Amino acid sequence: MSIVYRKDQKKIMEYTSGTMGIQAVPGAGKTFIITNLVAKLLGDMSSKNDKRKILVLTYMNSAANNFKSRIRKILSDNEISSNNFEVMTIHSLAMKIIKENSNLALIEDEFEIIDDIKKGIIISDSIEKFREIDDNDKKLTFFISKDKRDNKKFVEKWEKEFNFLVRDSIRLLKYANIDDGKLKEITSSSYRGILTLISPIYSNYQESLRLEGYLDYDDILLMAYNILANNPDIAKKYQEKYLYVFEDECQDSNLIQGKIIDIIADGKSNRKKSSKNLVRVGDVNQSITGTFTGSNPRHFIDFCSNADRSFNMNMAGRSSRDIIDLANKLVEFVNNDKDGLYYGSLENLFIEEVEKGKGYKENPNLDEYLINASSVSNGSEELDKIVALCNYYKEKYPNFSLGILTFSNYEVDAISQNLEAREITHERLGSNPKHRKKLISDIGKILEFLIFPTRTENFIEILDNCFLQRLESIELSDEDKADILGFFGEYLNLKSGEYSSPIELKQSNSKSNIDKLYANIEGVVYSLDRRKEFFRSLSTRVDDMVEHEFFRDFDRFLDGVRDICEYSQSDLGKLIKFICSCFNLSDEEKMLSKYIFFYVDRLTRFENIDLNALLPYFDSRYSRVFDSAIDGIYDMGEKEIEPGSITIATLHKSKGLEWDAVIITGINDSDFPSKLTDYFRVDRKYLRDDYRYPEAFVNMEIANILNGLTQDIKSFEIGLKRDLVAERVRLLYVGITRAKKSLFLLNSRQKYIESINLNLTKKDSEFFVELKRKIDGVRGRIGND
Repeated sequence: MSIVYRKDQKKIMEYTSGTMGIQAVPGAGKTFIITNLVAKLLGDMSSKNDKRKILVLTYMNSAANNFKSRIRKILSDNEISSNNFEVMTIHSLAMKIIKENSNLALIEDEFEIIDDIKKGIIISDSIEKFREIDDNDKKLTFFISKDKRDNKKFVEKWEKEFNFLVRDSIRLLKYANIDDGKLKEITSSSYRGILTLISPIYSNYQESLRLEGYLDYDDILLMAYNILANNPDIAKKYQEKYLYVFEDECQDSNLIQGKIIDIIADGKSNRKKSSKNLVRVGDVNQSITGTFTGSNPRHFIDFCSNADRSFNMNMAGRSSRDIIDLANKLVEFVNNDKDGLYYGSLENLFIEEVEKGKGYKENPNLDEYLINASSVSNGSEELDKIVALCNYYKEKYPNFSLGILTFSNYEVDAISQNLEAREITHERLGSNPKHRKKLISDIGKILEFLIFPTRTENFIEILDNCFLQRLESIELSDEDKADILGFFGEYLNLKSGEYSSPIELKQSNSKSNIDKLYANIEGVVYSLDRRKEFFRSLSTRVDDMVEHEFFRDFDRFLDGVRDICEYSQSDLGKLIKFICSCFNLSDEEKMLSKYIFFYVDRLTRFENIDLNALLPYFDSRYSRVFDSAIDGIYDMGEKEIEPGSITIATLHKSKGLEWDAVIITGINDSDFPSKLTDYFRVDRKYLRDDYRYPEAFVNMEIANILNGLTQDIKSFEIGLKRDLVAERVRLLYVGITRAKKSLFLLNSRQKYIESINLNLTKKDSEFFVELKRKIDGVRGRIGND
């Protein structure tokens, strides 16, 4: 069956060679067009017996796998026999170049690539090493306002934000070709600025990488680029291998990535005019991750402007006409900005409905206007409004999937807790619900049991968390679980006099206490008659087979406890690994455990630490070091949106998803600023007045190093604000275009922040005001309340 391409796709499918830029609006089907064009070109190459390959580059492994399977299916459906294509992430390509040319990379054969999560852990360690040196803590607090330096809240806030500042600064320094040695040389004399703090941390970080055989993502991009740029013969090998190069999600590309791709795609670079067969696809209006990371949508815009061919895929069948009109209104508004602050935030690309009656997937056709906007007085009213809307959609449109989108994880948690209190079933992305930290909590409880093995409550806690809550053989009621825990607690407390006192315990081997405790546990559960009597007392009614499975699993749990108690504590990293191996972990917990091992192994290698010192790291109040890992692991695969479901997510996490109805909440002038006088989150008012925008200072200092100039900080502060305004406009655009049929924009003009016990004024964003004006105008014309 032949494919009928839309009119905005036909010219793209005629491509045979040269450079081509494709800007695709949300829902335009860019994956569809890339895979079909690649399959078409492969068919042409096959007919000519051309053995070269097509390279498709993405930015996520999941996207790479999707491209592979789709291309294979199209080839199979069209009976095209060709495997002459490769799909990989840009980082996988860089790794391929390094491994195939390891003699030029000047690294050991055995090395490990660390992801951003492990990178964050090593940077945290590097900061701690820096702080251990005399007066460095004072250097860090120097940036805090004098009247706030004694306030623990502000000190902890700066420590957390400084960690992110260091991480992103190291990335920018690497992309600027300023290594740690060069920065140390620059900052070692009379230099003053934030880079004087970052320099020794950068050195600590790079030293850790060198000693442990690690490379981060930035390193492999730079190494790959240098290999290609400095060795024309090697570059030629890849140029001759790949006849075509495709790059997806180009709006998120950075300069180094772009240079690598340009070199590989330049098949005949010795000619005066480039003969690249390079196709880049993206949507600048969905570039929401560029601020202070090195990526810049301008690279893609420039490519499209200079490409041999440039096309817009501006038709999309995802959303109703009404939602398309609102998204286009935002594009129109920012491009008509007279003051020029957010001009260019969105490309002048307007979404169109697909043509009707042509066999394409058509836009939802609704009989009523399902878009609204509301500005409420405070956070409580906002939460009540969200609950009311959830109930409204459930009652009137029970099959609608609903996405509740907001700016921060803090808001995700607040909304989720409110829905839980109202018993409204929902899922959430981009946050850390307690069940995702269960493994961390469970390890903590086991460590506490090992430290205090005679405390009955410690054993009861691991019985509950590590056995009953993970039990698969039988589903016990809450009442039964309480009975089991109470039964053990009462029995063991009766035996508590048999254990050594804390003083005696210090003078003896704790194993004797564990043996006594274990003997008492066995006295309860290893008598068959007592088991039968105990199990029959529960309210759960089960057959003999289930009862047998229950005690089989229980025996396994007890054996695990005994094995843990007897395991050597000389290597705490191995102990943690062994603890995790003893219990039934979910697939996600197994992935999380790898980051925990990595962290504990580093912690114990560089510090003299025992069980008591390790325990606080597994307290939920102090386990933020694993938050990034938890978010990344648990958001993988959570992409299937079911009819009638409710999902809460940050706007950043919503990209790539779609719902029948969407609520966007918190559209205020601090999260979505529209004027330079608005409050910006990067304005750290607790810092000294001359350092309130530390990111701007880093940008300025790097620019000064590169250009040999001394530039004024104000221009960099304004530049940072402009970049943030642009990114937040695009973030709002992404949220709007997640909706298929219904959309509700919401803001509360006052928010209570519990952590600082303060009500903050949150004015409606100028973008909210403009969109509400548009919505109210339409509703007024149709008389629809």
